[in-house]
Amino acid sequence: MWTRSPKPRDAARAAALLAWSAIGGWAAAAEPPPAPATGNGIAFAFADICLLNAFPDHDPRPGLLPAGATLTPLPPAEVRRYLRSDPGRGWTYRKDGSAYVVTIEDPPFHVCAVRAAHATLPDGYQPAFRSLVQAWAGAHGRDPVQVFPPRALHNGQLLVTVWSMTMRRQTGDGVETLLDLQSQAADGTIEVRLVRRTPGPSINH
Repeated sequence: MWTRSPKPRDAARAAALLAWSAIGGWAAAAEPPPAPATGNGIAFAFADICLLNAFPDHDPRPGLLPAGATLTPLPPAEVRRYLRSDPGRGWTYRKDGSAYVVTIEDPPFHVCAVRAAHATLPDGYQPAFRSLVQAWAGAHGRDPVQVFPPRALHNGQLLVTVWSMTMRRQTGDGVETLLDLQSQAADGTIEVRLVRRTPGPSINH
């Protein structure tokens, strides 16, 4: 945990290291439920769960979801396939006819993530994701939001492109990290994963 505001280079390096630790288990994970191949739905799903719900203090609360949206817990074996040995929980989030995998990873890596697999890269989700984060950060006194150039990482047969942002923590110094990861497998399938990582104590389930 930082004790002072990091330099942009340090923040970018930290975001890249977090991304590298996050992508290791994707190849072995079960394929997430299908979602539309186009559109920005995953950006709004991320906002529903990781910005506008109870994270980081609690697991997602169904009563705070948009009308008609549902959360179904994943079996423990499925959670382990996504988080490997890291502690946490997972759900299938269904909204507007689409389905996404949600995982909450407990500290020391306190992470909220929403992901979906696509045959082709969905249109429009990146500007929507950045706009939603910036709007939320401005409304909650988390400015400034810093956006870093993309980085390409290789992990086995996966090519992963990572876009990262940081925003100020609610209390104290340091930053929260937000990631947009595009993982392309050998068969051409693209997983989009949107991530929010915040330092802090263990959440109340």
